[in-house]
Amino acid sequence: MTVIVKTHINKYIEKLSESAERVFTALAYENPELWWIGNYQILIYQTAVENKYNLLFLTLPEGSIFENYSPVTISEYSKRIENVKNEIMDQISNQTLTTDYAIMRFVHDYLIIKIQYILDESLDHIRTVYGALVDNICVCEGYAEAFQYIVSKYGINCIIARSSTHEWNFVQMNDKWYIVDVTYDDPIKKGINKPQGSADNLQTQYFLIGTNHKFKNGNRYSDESDHVLVYSAYSDLIIIDYPEIESSDYIPSELEIEELNLIDLSNIITDSSFIYDPNYESYNENLSNSEIMRNFGVKIFKILIIIFITIYLLL
Repeated sequence: MTVIVKTHINKYIEKLSESAERVFTALAYENPELWWIGNYQILIYQTAVENKYNLLFLTLPEGSIFENYSPVTISEYSKRIENVKNEIMDQISNQTLTTDYAIMRFVHDYLIIKIQYILDESLDHIRTVYGALVDNICVCEGYAEAFQYIVSKYGINCIIARSSTHEWNFVQMNDKWYIVDVTYDDPIKKGINKPQGSADNLQTQYFLIGTNHKFKNGNRYSDESDHVLVYSAYSDLIIIDYPEIESSDYIPSELEIEELNLIDLSNIITDSSFIYDPNYESYNENLSNSEIMRNFGVKIFKILIIIFITIYLLL
């Protein structure tokens, strides 16, 4: 990308850096399927023409976790994510779930049963949607991004929320915003980290709650340090805005409650001693390399176009 700088280059770089941070924060918060994009790097080179510079954005810079992943590998991994997503959506369709409430409860419960929370930095995908849906091993980022990735396919307005130590979701229901924290509803129980396929620790304390929600231990959501928001994926700057969250919990309709009776996740529960009850009360196809490269190229091209246009408009 070639740009003509009409101001002092240092001022331009400062403005460019802030604009790029806005764009990549938006990518990180709203596009969990772009799991390989984490850090980024901006390179700017002066040309032989006065005030003309070449601008280059690196989405896999040196030192990033996935820098050695080829386009073929990235596309293959993305296809695996899509396959699991399609399997989940098929189950939702087969169980004739129609309300956003029941669909989100299905996804919430599915992720808790399938995923084992493991913090092991030697694993590449513990902070991605791939770790959540394919490996079924991740930390909070995987839970939140997998939840957003799936429910957004139903037109549900769901965003990522971040603090300096945690990641969860905000969801819009009937023009109002509520909290969903799938990770916190999959706790370590009595000192035991439940394995994949266990529903023994399945909770709904953090499902569509408001900021004044009070837990049985007396704490309120608004008092929890892990839920103090940050406003950028890369710095302490205020880069994004969050919607205003309701103070009260979401109250489901009779239809939404009735649909919970349709949910059946017994097929993914490996603990035979546990009977899944959605009304509990508690806290593709193989692609050739040429097809893979073509699909990956189209996706990258669209991403770069969005980046360039957005940053151009912000400058």
